[in-house]
Amino acid sequence: MAILRINFTTARSFDIGITPIPGYTKTPESGIGDDAYSAVGGGVVTLSVKKGSAVAIIYVAIPKASLEQAKAVERKVAVELVGKL
Repeated sequence: MAILRINFTTARSFDIGITPIPGYTKTPESGIGDDAYSAVGGGVVTLSVKKGSAVAIIYVAIPKASLEQAKAVERKVAVELVGKL
């Protein structure tokens, strides 16, 4: 069973979240909203997306999927979500 979690937060949280943290790799993501980055650490990947003042953090867990596969699904969800904001 796959899990999809979307948390809405503030622009300030987005700005704080992009700050480097030991043990996590944060990578800018282009083509989604006004700004976006993925964070990988602890075997988990999340995608944070900002459009205007709206910010969403997207997390997908798919059994036996690689982090890259989960990241691709998160990106697809983010593009759809941003299109509705």
